[in-house]
Amino acid sequence: MSDNPFPPIDPLDLPDSESRLAQAASRRTHLRRRRAVLAVLATAALVAVVLPLALTVRAGRPRSVQVIEGPSTTQTPASTPATVGRSATATTAVGRVTDSLQRIAFLNPRQGYGLFDRQSPDGVCETVAAKTTDGGAHFTRLGTVDSQSCGGSENASMLAFDNHGDGFVYGPKLFVTHNGGVTWTPQAQPGTVLSVEALGYSVWMLEDDCPAGANPGTGVCPLRLFESPDGGQSWKPSPTEPPGAVGSVAEPFVPPPGQDGLIRTGASTAYVLSTPGSSPGGSPASAGLWYTTDSGSTWTTEAIPCGFPALSVSLSAASDKSLTAVCAGEPGAGSQLKSTAVSQDGGR
Repeated sequence: MSDNPFPPIDPLDLPDSESRLAQAASRRTHLRRRRAVLAVLATAALVAVVLPLALTVRAGRPRSVQVIEGPSTTQTPASTPATVGRSATATTAVGRVTDSLQRIAFLNPRQGYGLFDRQSPDGVCETVAAKTTDGGAHFTRLGTVDSQSCGGSENASMLAFDNHGDGFVYGPKLFVTHNGGVTWTPQAQPGTVLSVEALGYSVWMLEDDCPAGANPGTGVCPLRLFESPDGGQSWKPSPTEPPGAVGSVAEPFVPPPGQDGLIRTGASTAYVLSTPGSSPGGSPASAGLWYTTDSGSTWTTEAIPCGFPALSVSLSAASDKSLTAVCAGEPGAGSQLKSTAVSQDGGR
């Protein structure tokens, strides 16, 4: 590049002093422009280096809640039977551990527990319990509930806690803690654990007891209710089972809500819900519903009208006996048929 790309001024047109001044001014203008061009080029080079690095760092940040590290212990065996597939694609950057919040169980507006899936770059997936004391803004890790290879099956994915440090991670298996989530122990059950409801030390658990070789969709799995008066330290069958209550055979396991489930509205009152069409004499247009007011000694049988051949139902119950149920049909790329039913008298 020439030092002066501008046409020279003819010295014959100006006195010598004016000629020299004009040429000096021209050189200064050119130098300023040249410095400006070099500054632009330097800035562009810096952006070219920094921007990809910034994008890489941003892309490496997990888009889920990170657990604040705390103590971590587990009493889970190395291998446990499983029935549900788990995705192994959540790790967003090499060398990073990704936490994904799956469930929450709150005791009051500020204190509660969270259940996280933790995936590490070495292909290990953990189910981790954590605690919050600020309404979920931060979680402190408590302990590992279960650990296995990613891409395998989850042994449990649902969460329940009472206010005495007793916790339950379930569906289809059951893991229990009695020290606020620091250590967890697998607890063998005769069937698939569908729901756990804790009110103080009183804990109820609903299971389906499928016979060996039962085929999915046959609806021949009796529902069994168990009760614990001591925070899950011991269990006993409910005085009576909901009459005729059977659940659907699900493989892989599909946890509630949306399938067979249990809802407690008080120390002695509860509803048991079954998949539409699964109960004897039922049809896909209705779902079985049972209600007890005496801790399971007696049951009132009702039905939820879905109005069409539904595959699942979800229920919300309040202590004043008002109920809201939502039935859903077969998934169809966003075109799933749904219906809503409301009751103000406990389902009657």
